[in-house]
Amino acid sequence: MRQKWSGKVALVTFFLNISILNQAIACTGISIKSTDGSVIVARTVEWALSDAQHNKIIVIPRNKTFKAKTPDGLNGKKWEGRYGFVSMTAYDQPFGPDGMNEKGLYVGMYYLPGYASYRGYNPTLAASSVSVGDFMQWMLSSFKTVQEVRKNLNSVRVVNVDDPNFGGADLPFHWKIADPSGASIVIEIVEGGEVKVYDTLLGVVTNSPNYVWNLTNLRNYIKL
Repeated sequence: MRQKWSGKVALVTFFLNISILNQAIACTGISIKSTDGSVIVARTVEWALSDAQHNKIIVIPRNKTFKAKTPDGLNGKKWEGRYGFVSMTAYDQPFGPDGMNEKGLYVGMYYLPGYASYRGYNPTLAASSVSVGDFMQWMLSSFKTVQEVRKNLNSVRVVNVDDPNFGGADLPFHWKIADPSGASIVIEIVEGGEVKVYDTLLGVVTNSPNYVWNLTNLRNYIKL
């Protein structure tokens, strides 16, 4: 695929050896804005995955036609992507922890067990339903800014789709979205499908508990 990719954003993923980080297993998303205005997004990965599970890059071309998964199969939302993107993958699925499109929009998934709660699946609303992986691909293929993502969130329903191909792992996530302007948000889907959106403090996000809890917890460290 020959694409002209944004030169104003860089994506970096750090794989940390969890054998020396056994005190905490918590991925952290980070945004840094340089003095020339470029934006770097990065994450630490403390998930115990082998190289075969978590080391591949997939390249998706623009104008690809997508069909979203539901509990009934590939009968969910259908759309044609505007933008090409690259994504890390996990368990040989067409999505993973981090992706970035040709306009510099970044989407990262972070683990949110105990808090994430997607909408119940309603077959009559299948045309707007997407799985967690489809949700990530929909954002990357459809939008170029954080603001565009915000405006269109109500057009999809993220539903739980059990996927035995994903290593048998549960899929409770929240998402960090960032763009070349430095804007970034966290999207959480909780309490049976309520969508909550937060502006990120300094572009940082981590795993459970939820984002509000983590912001409150920072008060314990104000003087450090």
